[in-house]
Amino acid sequence: MIVGVAVLVTAMLRAVLAAETAYLEVILFESTPPHGDGFTTYTYDLQGHFSAAGATTSAEGDIIQV
Repeated sequence: MIVGVAVLVTAMLRAVLAAETAYLEVILFESTPPHGDGFTTYTYDLQGHFSAAGATTSAEGDIIQV
């Protein structure tokens, strides 16, 4: 039982140490009524962790609707 716990802790520690930090800034523009002459900007800063496992190619695209 102790060996199983030690292996699990070691695997979890390796996963944490292999993680990279990613920063993402999302900027939303909303037109102001009544004529849409101006706009309001909302900014959201997100941070997350990821590991190098998986695909190594990047993807690009446009957000059409959230």
